[in-house]
Amino acid sequence: MLTVFFLVFFVKAQIFLDPDFGWHIKTGQLILQQGFPRTDPFSYTMPDYPYVDHSWGTDVFIALVYPIIGKIGLSIIFSCFVIATLWMLRPKNIFKSTKPLIDGSLFLVAGTLLPPFGVRIQVISWFLFVLVLKLVFDNKLWIKFRFLLPFLFFVWANLHGGFFVGFFVIVMFCLARFIKKRQIGVRDCVIVLFSVLATFVNPYGLSLWGIVLTTIINTQFQSSIAEWQPAYTVVIFPVLMLFVLSSLSIWKYRRKINLEYILIYLLLTWQAYSHIRQEPLWSMVAFLIFVICLNFFYNDIKKDKIAIVRLQFASKIAFYFFMLIFVLQAFSSVGESFFLTEKSFYPTNAIVFLKNYPSSGQVFSDYGWGGYIIWKIPEKK
Repeated sequence: MLTVFFLVFFVKAQIFLDPDFGWHIKTGQLILQQGFPRTDPFSYTMPDYPYVDHSWGTDVFIALVYPIIGKIGLSIIFSCFVIATLWMLRPKNIFKSTKPLIDGSLFLVAGTLLPPFGVRIQVISWFLFVLVLKLVFDNKLWIKFRFLLPFLFFVWANLHGGFFVGFFVIVMFCLARFIKKRQIGVRDCVIVLFSVLATFVNPYGLSLWGIVLTTIINTQFQSSIAEWQPAYTVVIFPVLMLFVLSSLSIWKYRRKINLEYILIYLLLTWQAYSHIRQEPLWSMVAFLIFVICLNFFYNDIKKDKIAIVRLQFASKIAFYFFMLIFVLQAFSSVGESFFLTEKSFYPTNAIVFLKNYPSSGQVFSDYGWGGYIIWKIPEKK
């Protein structure tokens, strides 16, 4: 199954050229050559605008390896991050009767990750986010590895601005434990404190949090950038199926499921509803919630042999149905990627013209072409 996922994601990454790809390469090169920019180095309209690169570490990595491994190599690396995310997400101990249903639900998660996937920085956050979820949703892992969270957030804050979602998940988790136990967990509070302090260890200091929070509350993004628009603007069937499964499961077992899981689910549901780009993170939480409730259901009926047989049959039907949804989503997502290739979307001929006939004035670019032009004509702002 993971091999199939890898092939699909790799093909999509090879076809699709993210509008920000060139911008990340040039930013990484700029940091390597001149250090960290403090004002906008690419625009002639706002040269004094404060500049914070919230993914500087990944940008430098791309700038270093792209000349060596090219787009194919980067596609392999980012596809491996997705496969690692799905592999980490899948529970290790599964009842035989529910295994097809759980594997089928993983197809829905993969189908949710596929539309926004590409050689994109946010894929790094998907992997790091699932590491946080594994700690939160497994008490044994939490007790054993929670002290590594400050280091995780230090790395995350220097790779991508998505660290704030993982941080709020940890805060929500500790808050729910406080509500239940009516006492403050000193160790948990210390871990949260040091996790916050670890995010300040970056080239931009507190300004990193400023740009992240500004991005979240900036309503202009919702009107001008597609992936920051509310979820109802784009219908993704794997998302709908996961929402039905997870919400019904929570309602049925609302008295059994831990409060922290419900709060985390509600937080990510609000995030996903507000911004399409957060749906991948939400899908991981929804999947884990569904698995927990499915185990509750199995324990309720495990003594009823007829019910177990029915569950096994339903699980197999669901597996093939969810796999079909993934296949349809794969055809749709890969097909749409052909509209965002270098030759079909970007102004390649205009770039050739501008290089052959340099203009004395500045270049005014469409938003979707900005990163590409920064990459191909770095001498022009």
